[in-house]
This record gives sequence, structure tokens and C-alpha cells, in this order.
Amino acid sequence: MSIKVITIPVGPLSANCHVVYSLDNDKALIVDPGGDFSLIMQRLNAINKKPGAVILTHGHFDHIMVTADFQAQNVPVYLHQADVCLVEGSGNLAKYFGIKMPPFNVDNRLIEGDLQVCGFNLRVIETPGHTEGSVCIQIENAIFTGDTLFFESYGRTDFPSGNAVKLIESAKKLFGLTGNYVLYTGHGKSTTLDYERKHNAINFSF
Repeated sequence: MSIKVITIPVGPLSANCHVVYSLDNDKALIVDPGGDFSLIMQRLNAINKKPGAVILTHGHFDHIMVTADFQAQNVPVYLHQADVCLVEGSGNLAKYFGIKMPPFNVDNRLIEGDLQVCGFNLRVIETPGHTEGSVCIQIENAIFTGDTLFFESYGRTDFPSGNAVKLIESAKKLFGLTGNYVLYTGHGKSTTLDYERKHNAINFSF
């Protein structure tokens, strides 16, 4: 299977929602549906795919805001156990930004390791720091980094369950992977692991 990725900036903070699909699969993975449900569905319809699962890299509202709309269509939701408390409480930051977020249930709790979802082979990489339950998702030669790594930057650690030391450790964990990957980030443009190894300041943190 060879994946393709459509990146859609959504919601009030222009978080990246990534639609992951393959020509030989009628379903797609929705990574971080942070807003604009109708737009995401339009993009899915344009490629003749159905939403197969929602994969959340962490529990902040700007990455999860329309998850309930997908769940209403019986689409299962995946999130790390450590961020379930953020989804269920004020730690998702929706109230902080004056936004009401529809509630949803987490159907599957992510842990480090390999996982098959709707015919896609995923590797879950636990990367705490931005939040305690932040994960990166590797699919083939792509890694979906959420708010762990950005182009020449990295996630904040001053929100609930954030930890700067853990974020540095998580970034170095990614940099220590063998080979190069395309990084599909939670905000801004995509990049590569090789580029960030050379240019991301967090790689030079002590």
C-alpha cells in the first residue's frame, strides 16, 4: 500500500487536519480533525473515500474539535490514554479560547507500538512534552507529528500536562530514528526529519 496525504488547515488556529488514504482502500484515516467538518467531508467525497477512523495526536481542542461529528457517523476515535483527561476536562483549552466543543468518547487508547487501522499499518510513537499523551504516528515514510515538531520549531510546553524536558527527550527520540521521513506537522508546512535534524533548535538543546 502506498499512502497519499491531503493536508487541510482547519479551525480558529489553522491546525492541520491530514487525510491519509490509498488508491486500494475505500476508507481514509482522519488525523486531527480540528474543525470544518463539512470541508473535510468535501475533500473525502472528492477522492471517493469514507472516513475509517479518527487518529488524534493529542487532546487540545484545535486538533479534536469536530471529532464528535465523525463519531456520530460511527467512526472510531483513537487517542493516547494520558490525554483522555484533557478531552474530558478543561485541559483541552476550548474554554480558554471561548469555544464550546462537542463531547465525544475515546474508543481506542493508543500505546507505543504497531497497530493496524482500517487496513493501514501504523506505528505509534509516544512523544510526551507538548501534552503528556502526545503521540506521533508513522505510516510508511510519513510521520504525523501533531504539535511535537514543526518546521524549524516545536510545540509549547506551558499548557496543562506540558513538560519541556520531556519534549526535548521526545524530539531526540524522533531524531534518533533510522532514515528520513516526511513530517506532516500539526501547524504550518510539512518538512522532513533530515531537515529538522540539521535545523531544528530543539535538536541542539542540552
